[in-house]
Amino acid sequence: MKIGQFEVDVLIEGTMKIDGGSAFGIVPKPLWEKKASPDEKNRVKLGLRQLLIRSRNANILIDTGIGQKVSKRFREIFAIEYFSNWIDRLKPFGLSPKDITHVFFTHLHFDHSGGATFAVADGSEIVPTFPNADHILQSGEWNEACVPNERTRASYFFEDFLPLQNEGKLRLVSGDQEILEGIRVRISGGHTRFHQIIIIEGGNSQVVCPGDIFPTSLHLHTAWESAFDQFPQDTLECKKILLSKYLNAEALFFFGHDLEDGLKRLIGTMEKPVAVSCE
Repeated sequence: MKIGQFEVDVLIEGTMKIDGGSAFGIVPKPLWEKKASPDEKNRVKLGLRQLLIRSRNANILIDTGIGQKVSKRFREIFAIEYFSNWIDRLKPFGLSPKDITHVFFTHLHFDHSGGATFAVADGSEIVPTFPNADHILQSGEWNEACVPNERTRASYFFEDFLPLQNEGKLRLVSGDQEILEGIRVRISGGHTRFHQIIIIEGGNSQVVCPGDIFPTSLHLHTAWESAFDQFPQDTLECKKILLSKYLNAEALFFFGHDLEDGLKRLIGTMEKPVAVSCE
C-alpha cells in the first residue's frame, strides 16, 4: 500500500499459540472462545507479523518476530509454526537483511525482538540479523529489559537484544518524537512501562502500529486486555485515546498478532469498535 512517500507491506513470519486466558485476561472464556477457538490445551492461535516500510532512502521494519534461536521445547510450548525466515520474507521485495536501514521495536518481548539476532552456523555466536540497521526503541524499555523483575523476566531474552548494543547498532530514544521524516514514535505504556507506538504519515494518510496495546483486532474492545499487560489501567487509557482519535478516521491500523488481512480501518462506536480490511 502506498502511504505518501512510503510503500507499506505486511510480512508474515508464522503463528504461535498462547493460553486463551492469558490472551484475553479478565474476559470470561464463554465470550472470547466465540471469537478465538481454543485447542485441547486451551491455547489460541496468534499471528506473527511485521511491517516493512520502504522509501527512496530507507528500508524500515516494525518489530522482528520470534526468530529461530528458540529451543525445540520452547517451540512446542507455544506451538510455533514458521512460514518463512527473514531472507525469504524480504526476497520478494528485492531486499536482503543487509538492506534494512532501520528497525523500530514497539517493545523487547521475545515475540517482537527475537528475529533481530541469529545464531551463526556453528552456534558459537549470536549476531544482528540486520547488520546495517539502526535499532530504535525507548531507553526506558531497554533499561527494564536488561534488568527484568520476577514477573517480566520470562518475556525478555538477553540474546535477542544485547548483541545489538555490542555491535553498536542500538539507538535509544526518550519520549515522543519524529525519528525519520514521516515516522514518529509515541510512548503508550500499558503493555510495558515504555512500550511505544509507531506512526507512519504520508500525504493525508497514516498507518498506526499499536504493538501489543491492540495485539489483535479482537482487542479493540477496551475491556479485552492481555494478562501480559504490566500496567493494564494504562493500556485501558491508551486504548480510549487511540479510539477517540482514529475511530471512523482515514488512519489504518496494523495488528501484529492478527492471523489474516493486512492494514485495517477502525469503524463503529467507542462501545463497539470494529476493524475492517481496507484491501
